[in-house]
Amino acid sequence: AFVDTFLKREGYVGDHMADRLARILPEEIKSLDRVWGAHRLRNDVVHTSGFYVAPEAVRNALKDFDNFLKEMGAV
Repeated sequence: AFVDTFLKREGYVGDHMADRLARILPEEIKSLDRVWGAHRLRNDVVHTSGFYVAPEAVRNALKDFDNFLKEMGAV
């Protein structure tokens, strides 16, 4: 939610976080592919009943969100 709130505050438009991420060019942000993966993992956890996530995958996703926010200048 923090990443999506940041994107909205920065003026990225769209109905969903994916819409806002799609407005960022891959050549602008090197961590973009990784944050897409973290976002997909988040969606799987939220929308798929019984979805299992290995603890290491969670740690990696959190790092990917953090790196993205750092690269975007949010933190």
